Amino acid sequence: MITRAIILAAGRLPEDNGHGTLRPLVLVDGEPLIHRTLRTLGSLGVTDVTVVVGYRGDEIRTALAGCEYCAPGVSIRILDNPQWRLTSGISLL
Repeated sequence: MITRAIILAAGRLPEDNGHGTLRPLVLVDGEPLIHRTLRTLGSLGVTDVTVVVGYRGDEIRTALAGCEYCAPGVSIRILDNPQWRLTSGISLL
């Protein structure tokens, strides 16, 4: 059984002007997409999730603060990717 997952939430879309809602924070049925993702992972038995942030990472950190209610039993760790400006995938190497 898979018990660990990683969510890549560090990048910026080319058309993003810095003022729109980040994709992980877009509301779906009234809650941020990242909360729904964490809850779904938890329901599938995942207990350890690492969220990689970079661009506007403070907004994602804020959304995840106190997220125990959205994903009971899931341990959430947040890592900063300071090289988020590099081309997709390359900054992860």
